Amino acid sequence: VAFDIMIPDMLEANGSGVDGVSGATFSSRALRTAVNDAAEQAGCTNLDAFKAAKVEHPAQDAITMDYDVVVVGAGGAGIAAAAQAAQDGNTVLVIEKNAEVGGTPLIPTPPPAPMPSTAKPTTRSSPCRAASTS
Repeated sequence: VAFDIMIPDMLEANGSGVDGVSGATFSSRALRTAVNDAAEQAGCTNLDAFKAAKVEHPAQDAITMDYDVVVVGAGGAGIAAAAQAAQDGNTVLVIEKNAEVGGTPLIPTPPPAPMPSTAKPTTRSSPCRAASTS
């Protein structure tokens, strides 16, 4: 993904100072490092200017959307709230930071460790001992 976006920008800017791709940080960094290395090996006379060259992408028009209900977090409770709001006839937007919905219930966790017993084993002894007869 990063290559398809960054390489045309690098060619247009004639440099590597272009923006990285959100969600592809490692690929963006690797591509920028490789291009800088190639420029250095090719004898780029002003490597600092090459690394700083950018392409400006002007902001587009703002997008305005109207919703009756906005749910932040698509965990179990968020999805339930969104479903109920939709069933009630509302327009609903769900915002989730992760790639999947479901929240913590979807994350496998080890079973809890057994609780240590606070009761100490006791031995019963009679205060009276049988007299020995010999």
